[in-house]
Amino acid sequence: MCNLFFMPPQALRIQFPHEQWPGWHITELNLQSVSLQPSSGNPNLSKISQLAVGVDPETCTDYSSDSPVFRGTILKAESISVTNGHVGAPSFSPFYNSGTMPSLALKFALREDLVDDLAQEAEVYEGALRPVQGITVPRCYGFFTGVGSEGQQIACLALEFWGESLQQPFKMLSIDIRYAEGNTIFFSFSLLNRVTDNRVAAYFFFS
Repeated sequence: MCNLFFMPPQALRIQFPHEQWPGWHITELNLQSVSLQPSSGNPNLSKISQLAVGVDPETCTDYSSDSPVFRGTILKAESISVTNGHVGAPSFSPFYNSGTMPSLALKFALREDLVDDLAQEAEVYEGALRPVQGITVPRCYGFFTGVGSEGQQIACLALEFWGESLQQPFKMLSIDIRYAEGNTIFFSFSLLNRVTDNRVAAYFFFS
């Protein structure tokens, strides 16, 4: 089922556990996809889709932050096939209690001055890191923008959830964890060298 959303959905509907978060007043956000790279898909066959995601109330980040990261569960997907200009009937795929879809890491920019930084991160995923998505970096499900509760521009980067962020500096981690992470970084660098210009890999890991 994961292949259904290899191309990012055009819309993202995010439902928040506002009743469980004191001081949080956002019930739902409806965001639209922004493509940061030229499309390479077939113009005669596409999916116009909306992804509904529920945010996990348990979070290790500060939900009152201007740049929080939440874990999300895919609840439902709406897809419309477009073939040679003919629009098909909408289809709905519920994913409640399903282990077939990945959890998502939702990285937010809830202030306008933070949107550009998140967009630059999304551009890296959609560009240079695309060949190694799902291998050494999380799969990217798209970059989305919309309007916040105070009328400000906001953004969200949706990634495949690969675990919680580190809660302490890298140098303070145990030696076995640092060794494993070092091997992953070396493998990523080697793989990027094979699938891209080696100057691209050198830029990301040594600049």
